[in-house]
This record gives sequence, C-alpha cells and structure tokens, in this order.
Amino acid sequence: DSDEESSARGRTSSKPAASAPASATERTVERSAPSQSQDDKFTGERKTISEEEAEEADQLSLSSLFAKTKDLYHRSQECSPEEKQECVERALFFSSRAMDVLERAAIFSENESIHDVNASDIGFLLIPYFHAMLLANCSDMSIRRDRLDKSCTSIRRFLKLCTDLEILQDQMFVACCRRIIEDDKSPPADPNHLRAERIARHRREKELRERLEALPRMPVKEENETIDVEVDRERLLLEVEEAILKAINEISLFEQEKEILSFRSSIQTASGPPASRPAEPKSGGKIKTIHIPKKENQGASDKLLRAGRVPVVGSEYEKREAMRQNVFCNANPATMTVQEWGEIEMQRMQEQQEQQAERKKEVDEEESRLTEEEKEERERRKKSSWDDYKDENPRGAGNKGDHYFKR
Repeated sequence: DSDEESSARGRTSSKPAASAPASATERTVERSAPSQSQDDKFTGERKTISEEEAEEADQLSLSSLFAKTKDLYHRSQECSPEEKQECVERALFFSSRAMDVLERAAIFSENESIHDVNASDIGFLLIPYFHAMLLANCSDMSIRRDRLDKSCTSIRRFLKLCTDLEILQDQMFVACCRRIIEDDKSPPADPNHLRAERIARHRREKELRERLEALPRMPVKEENETIDVEVDRERLLLEVEEAILKAINEISLFEQEKEILSFRSSIQTASGPPASRPAEPKSGGKIKTIHIPKKENQGASDKLLRAGRVPVVGSEYEKREAMRQNVFCNANPATMTVQEWGEIEMQRMQEQQEQQAERKKEVDEEESRLTEEEKEERERRKKSSWDDYKDENPRGAGNKGDHYFKR
C-alpha cells in the first residue's frame, strides 16, 4: 500500500499546475512522442520532418517550440513560391507540437486576467493564431477545405483564450469575438453597425502598427530591469491585439471560401467527371491538316481569335472546353505595348517638327526675295481685298432672313 501511495503522489506531482505559470518558459513539458492521431488533432497533414528532428522536438520546451514556429511562420511569408510549401509544412509541425504542449501545461486560466499573466508567457497566446494562419496557407485544393475547417477552429480557440483574459477593452470588438466564438453566422440587424465595426478595426490596426513601430526593436537592458519588462510586455500585448483584429478579418474570408469549396464539390459530385475526348487515330508521326470551311459567322470567330479567345463551335465537349478557356480571357487585348506606342508618338512628333521647320524655311526664303515695294504692294492688296469682302457682305447679312438682327 505504501508503494502505491508513493507512486500516486509521484504522478500527481508530475502534472503541471495551472496556478504556477511562471516556470512554463523554462520547463520542458514531459510527454511521450505524439502518435499520428495526436498530430491529426491539430494538423492532419503530411509532414516534411525527419525522425531525428521529431525526436529532438519532443525534448524542446514550449518557448523553443514557439520561437521555431514564429521564425518559420515569418520565413514562409518571405520565401519563394517553390520553398513556401515546405516551409509551411515544417512550421505546422512545430506549431502542432507547441499547441499540444500549451494544452498540457495549462498556462492560462479562465479565472485570470491578462494582468495576472507573466510577461514571458504572453507571447504563447499567439501559438493558436500562427497555427491557424499556417493551416490556411495551403495550395493543395484536395485538402484545403479540411485545413480551412481546422484553421477556423484554431482561430475560435485563440479568440476565446484572449476574450477570457480580457485583453480587448473595446466592447464592440469583444461582442464581435463572442459572436465568432459562438459561431453565430447571422449578421447584425443594422448593416451600418457591421460597417462601423470594420472601420473601427481598420483604425485600431493602423494605431497598433504605429505604436509597434515607435517601440524599440529589442529592449535595452539597464540597471532597472522593470523598464525592459514593461516595454516587452507592452510590445507583446500590442502584437496579440493586432493578431486578434487580423483573425476577426480572416475568419470571415475563410468561412466564405469554405462555402465556395463545398458548392464546388457538390457540383462536381452531381455532374460527375468531364467527358473524355474520343481517341484519334495515330497519323504515323505526320502532321495532320484540317481545312475548316468558312461559314457565315466566320467573321465573329476571327474576332474572337484575335482577342485571344476560342470560338464556341463544334461538339459539346469542344464547346465546354472553349467556354472554360474563355472565362478569364481579355475581351479587349492590347494591340501594342506602351513602349511601341511611345516610339510611334516620338516618330510622329519628329516628322511634325520637321514639316514645320521646312514651312518656316520656305516662308523666310520667300520674304527674303521680296523688296520693300513688293511687300507694301502685298499689304495694300490684302487690305483692299478685305474691304471688298466687307462691302459685299455687310454685318449681320446672314441673319436677316429670320429677323434675328433687326436694325
């Protein structure tokens, strides 16, 4: 009996206490290697981690897992498209382990507020947010619907955690978070209220970015350590609040995309796979030329071809393929580039300047050949011609028929 009591006391002491979160950053939570079902609880996806790295990750503390997750998350936002998917998969591996450790450690309690949480533990609130954003960053359409479901679940968990800790002070944002947590899809009765929420979130995000940029990058440690702790605490709280506002914006987009993917899947299930194109006989390696007779609507087809679009003619399969290709075609394609248009305009302007210079040269040469008497005679003839025109066409003569001008 004494051996059983001592072993029970040992098991009880090994469980992490929720009332002592201060040692969470320095402690490696003891756990067995998670099985595939435990990983699927948070990810359910393929991993690009070797067995050695997985064993090393089992020995990492929560702070180390969070640091790796944060570093890989920011790296995935900046890497090339070829390396992005692998980086995302690695980040998801560490974020799933961090989520598992965070759940086991029970650092945050519903009975506490953010003022009761240590500054070194505030950053762990971002683990569910990073995990949700990494899940949504998936380009494989076969598993994207499932990942969006898990991402929305992780966002609701993140918002509930932050709401219980009373991080948000604005009651409008708190009500919006509670609506998302309860999965209340009905919009507010007044559309203006929804618009006011979006404007308020946008302004608050801008204010948070400005305050984060104003803070120093790394707090400088001085003799008084409280200054560094306060600066670090303020930075982490601003980052968490910014993540809350981003999560509120993102989850609405994820829900809409889930509906679109579900509708697409239902259409594909109802219509079945597309009809296969009939096999054509082999031509023995020779190029086969098909002459299509010109029809009445050939002009419209030529216009579509010039615009980069495919005319919708032929069998049902060809019509369906043509309509699919014509969806994202430009109906008014450009006939030349900006550089070509600029060169044409430059050439036209140069020709115009040359013609003006030639006309001016001809006029100057003609003036130089005239004598003073000839110039005076030209001016006299011009004035005489103008006087004759005025005598033959008195002022208002063209308007007298309708009596518009009466004298």
